[in-house]
Amino acid sequence: AWRLDLSELKESEEFEVYPTEGVLAPFATASVTVVFSAVNEAELLHNIGVEFADTEQGFPEEGEEAAEGRVTKLPLALKGEAYKISTFAKFDEAEGKGTEDGEQGGEFDYGVVKCGQQETRGLTLTNQGKYPIKFR
Repeated sequence: AWRLDLSELKESEEFEVYPTEGVLAPFATASVTVVFSAVNEAELLHNIGVEFADTEQGFPEEGEEAAEGRVTKLPLALKGEAYKISTFAKFDEAEGKGTEDGEQGGEFDYGVVKCGQQETRGLTLTNQGKYPIKFR
């Protein structure tokens, strides 16, 4: 028999693990799925364990001490980093309106321009995040 010790994940919403227990026949395998998804930026590290016991004696009841060698444990680390793309656009001219992260677009205000004349405005793009991003 096997089961997962997920006690460190009780407060974590970022990791989902299933199935959490089962029985392995001789030479059999079992697949465990671990899903990582995060809403906020964070670097996470949680430890879990896979516990193994024979099917005859099984796992001790809660609060009961396991006999020596009855249960073996394989420690595993779950590590993940969630990031978001954080940008800022600043217009070079005072007439331009910049954008903060999360805002959509901005505005170039050229004012009144006589036909045949040319006005130029520019903007500076800033990546405020931890990783490179592409733009076009």
